[in-house]
Amino acid sequence: MRTRILSTTLVIASAWLTTSDQVQAAGEYVAGEALVKYRYGASAAGTRSARQAVDARRVRRFARSGVEHVRFDGKVEDVLARFKNDPRVEYAEPNYIRQATVIPDDAEFQKQWALVNTGQSGGMADADIDADQAWDITTGGTVVVGVIDSGIDHLHPDLAANMWVNPGGVPG
Repeated sequence: MRTRILSTTLVIASAWLTTSDQVQAAGEYVAGEALVKYRYGASAAGTRSARQAVDARRVRRFARSGVEHVRFDGKVEDVLARFKNDPRVEYAEPNYIRQATVIPDDAEFQKQWALVNTGQSGGMADADIDADQAWDITTGGTVVVGVIDSGIDHLHPDLAANMWVNPGGVPG
């Protein structure tokens, strides 16, 4: 009985923690803005009426998707709730702020476990230098760093046939 209670408690706790992580992962959004998609067949007058009902103004309409970018003065949560209760609205979401990540286009990047290790080579996941996280902060500047490594005899019989040269490298 005690094991069953403990198991149930752990399942509920993990579900609660996962949910709170997902909410936090949703990220930041722009205050006073939303993205609204109206149902198929909604008229121009109907969409205008839906915006007026929440005191929103259209900033832009994305023609291919039919999504509208709208601005308003109220709280995002309140305006979204009102949009979602409108039968003309298919969905309404905050205008989330997203950041592009900088991942190199090197064909061999996935094999470079020291940069980002997901356990891809049978090693320990995250035993790396977290280069991807550093690249999100900066991708460098005008400083060039040269590493002199004379510790390999590239003509040695065991290594000569296995030396690799980056075909996309910068000569010099």
